[in-house]
Amino acid sequence: MISPCPSDLALERHLADPTHSAVREHVEACDHCEARLAEMERLGTEFQRFVFPATVDKVVAVTERRPFFALPWIGVLAPMAAAAAVVLVLLPEKPPADYVGLKGSGLSLTPFVATPSGPKALADHDRVPRGAGLRFKVHADQACYLTLLSLDDAGQVSELYPTSPEPALIAAGETTLQGGIRLDDQAGSEQFFAVCTEAPVPMSELRALLTSTLGSAARPLAAIDGLPDGTRQTSLTLEKAP
Repeated sequence: MISPCPSDLALERHLADPTHSAVREHVEACDHCEARLAEMERLGTEFQRFVFPATVDKVVAVTERRPFFALPWIGVLAPMAAAAAVVLVLLPEKPPADYVGLKGSGLSLTPFVATPSGPKALADHDRVPRGAGLRFKVHADQACYLTLLSLDDAGQVSELYPTSPEPALIAAGETTLQGGIRLDDQAGSEQFFAVCTEAPVPMSELRALLTSTLGSAARPLAAIDGLPDGTRQTSLTLEKAP
């Protein structure tokens, strides 16, 4: 006999982690709940493709009209594809006062996290819930090939962008990165590196340079060493907390 159908919240938790879901057996045997899940997935996809990006642009527009620190920061985003710690969104033209990047590098990076009240921009060393989903925006002073990497406390390097083997050429100005990622459930810090090169550089080479720079260096890293001449780079760190 099939048990009573679970609540929408229980189904959302099931979508986030089907393997460990408490309602997995019920969902697999209930046509009604399968239909509910399909509709929730459709709405979630529609939100990520259309609603969230449009709302983020409004947040950025407000950011450009008032002090960056006036924005509220922390929030939780619906689960998104990826194995590391962040999602994709564009930067405001001016980073926050305590922004950790390379001064004069011509590149800036801003993560956004979704909350019930809408997307929130995050600053360097802001705290975010473990498992939160993120998106990023970047601002470059000229067209370049963009790569986004992350580094956690265990020294694990994750390749975040581009998600295809092809180099990602972005135009000068602001760019909203397509897609997003979800943070893992491990408490600690996650440092994100945006690298813009004048010519395409294989992701594997940039990953190797980051790993080499890590060595015994203090965290967070100031910059990735050994990048090609003309490369612009910047980074920021987020603290994953319960």
